[in-house]
Amino acid sequence: STIVSVIDPEVKDGTKLSKIIRVQPSEATSSMYTEMTKAKGDMFELNNFNPQEILQMGDFFGKLFAIQCKSLLEEPGLVEELKNEKFDVFFNEHFDMCGVGLTHLIKPRSLISVAASTAFGPQLEEFGIPAALSYDPSLYVSKMNVHSMWDRIVNIYGDFVVRLMFQFNENSCSSTVQGKIWLGLPYHGANLIEFCLCLH
Repeated sequence: STIVSVIDPEVKDGTKLSKIIRVQPSEATSSMYTEMTKAKGDMFELNNFNPQEILQMGDFFGKLFAIQCKSLLEEPGLVEELKNEKFDVFFNEHFDMCGVGLTHLIKPRSLISVAASTAFGPQLEEFGIPAALSYDPSLYVSKMNVHSMWDRIVNIYGDFVVRLMFQFNENSCSSTVQGKIWLGLPYHGANLIEFCLCLH
């Protein structure tokens, strides 16, 4: 079974070889996404190092993911249906914390967290990968001279803005899951029975 929580209906997910459960965007999700995407941005002009743009994008995506996470958790009968399946393994795109929270409800034997990109920012600690910022370029740095102190400083700043942006998503989804289903749950990685990482 594949759960597809839809935010943008125009984006095709490519899922074909499994039973597909699509959770359509809520009215609030559609309204927020439509409002934000009225103005088309130019990816070549976007400055990922501008903290103001990072804060705006992080706040938007954090709220958007939290709203759709709430919609997924409130989908009638979904949690019970998944729990009754008694899955051995749950695969989750690690970018979306809502799926990680969902594992606490349906209780699969194992969680395999997958990333469709390279691991970045807070994912490094969550996956147990050392963040070697003195020589390993961060997500927003395309190249660096490891012998240049300036390049190292830029790389550290690049890692900071990545963490700043994606922290909104993690915090908002974690709060949504905790507030909707249970209170006082420790950080999502603490209670997993068995955790595995796949990067592709």
